[in-house]
Amino acid sequence: MIEPAPLIPENKENILYKLPEFIAELSCGISRQYQIDPVIVFGTILGCIATATQGKIRVRISDNWIEHSSLYIINIAETGDGKSQVMNLLRKPIDEYEMQLQAEALSDYGVRKAEHEIAENKLKAVKDSMSKAKSKNPATRADLMAAIDDVAATKPKPMPRISIGGDVTPDALTDLLMQNPALAILDAEGTLYSHLSGRRHGTGSMWETILQAFTGDPIKVHRIGRDGGSITNPHLVINTSVQPKVWTEIKGDENAIGRGAVGRFLVFNAISNVGYREPKANRIYPIDKDLLDRYALIINELLSIKDHRMFELTPEQLARFDAMRERQEIQLRDPDNRLDGFGMRLPGLLIRMAMLLTLTENPQAQQLNDKCLDAALNLADYLIKQRVQADAISERTPEQRCLDKIAQMMREHVGDVGAVNKQFTFTTRELQQRIKGQSWVMDGGVAAIKEALAKIEIKSWIEETENDGWFVRDDLLNHRW
Repeated sequence: MIEPAPLIPENKENILYKLPEFIAELSCGISRQYQIDPVIVFGTILGCIATATQGKIRVRISDNWIEHSSLYIINIAETGDGKSQVMNLLRKPIDEYEMQLQAEALSDYGVRKAEHEIAENKLKAVKDSMSKAKSKNPATRADLMAAIDDVAATKPKPMPRISIGGDVTPDALTDLLMQNPALAILDAEGTLYSHLSGRRHGTGSMWETILQAFTGDPIKVHRIGRDGGSITNPHLVINTSVQPKVWTEIKGDENAIGRGAVGRFLVFNAISNVGYREPKANRIYPIDKDLLDRYALIINELLSIKDHRMFELTPEQLARFDAMRERQEIQLRDPDNRLDGFGMRLPGLLIRMAMLLTLTENPQAQQLNDKCLDAALNLADYLIKQRVQADAISERTPEQRCLDKIAQMMREHVGDVGAVNKQFTFTTRELQQRIKGQSWVMDGGVAAIKEALAKIEIKSWIEETENDGWFVRDDLLNHRW
């Protein structure tokens, strides 16, 4: 019996074999434990490693082309796929490091706050003295300047932050970056994008900080009634795991498309395992403790970096990078391959990925690893396919919906088994009774159902019989559609 053809094209390419050994093993181990597509694990690992660099490591491609480690990632998976579990597991070392930093800062914060309050009281006293015309010993201008300096010098530093929640508004994000120029949003929800698009509060789109932080350009802040200033070398990581509809909503924001915000995101699409997951996976596929320990050590080593580093491409690495760029540039002649700017930014994104892969192999690295560079460059076509697939996400097709009901009828008739000994058949009318409440059937009637069944037959899932009946392949329940 020939294999049935998929009803919609799916990107089932396994990328693990293209990755360095450690990150591939970690992605595979977590994937088996949570029964989720390993690409979601890989995308989450990348975001966490980028977060840990704190913007202190960059790659110089040429004198005027430097890539840093800001990275925007959207992992797309269905509700209940396990993306929250993956995010919580992988961000744990970051959260623990941040808690330690805050505990250390808190011990000094109370003293600094008290000193600041004392300095503010002294400044007020100087102002009062200078404002009283009949004061016997009025404060001088020098006293005023000294008091102002004391207030500035004793101002407590903000509590250190490494990551913030996804429910942050664009204005709050800018303010937080002023206090902590390196920040990450590691979140398993899509609330952030409701704020950026303005849907949550009925305001306009506000992608400015996102656009500027991606390239590390200085961000000037001017606010009426609020302190202004600038953010030098901002470093922002966005790593969110969301449902398919969130990406559809982002794509629906014309401002995000027109200003190039969407083109800055790496997109990873999960093939859902729901309905095919191993119920005992949490017991029979434990994650190797050595892998998790090594991952935590890598995160801590990167977070502890004090000095900035600049990776320089060797002539051989630059030649391989240029060869990839030449191939990609030819593809960009077709406007469909530009993907709202993603196609043009892909070379720079690949260099950022090569840097992160290098750091997972050796957090103390001073140079891009050749194998890690090749691994990143080899993902170019895959990442384009992932983005194309994300743009094509839609609700289940009529053909898929028909097969869902056919499988349900088959289970009721023969039991939930992989194959049956007796041929199962159904009629178009029987299917209609099961599916008549769906909107596409209400609009199209029996004709719509017959059209869907004809397409399913072409894909070798079913075969028409006499009297408006249909044979179902006996291994239907083994397949996904």
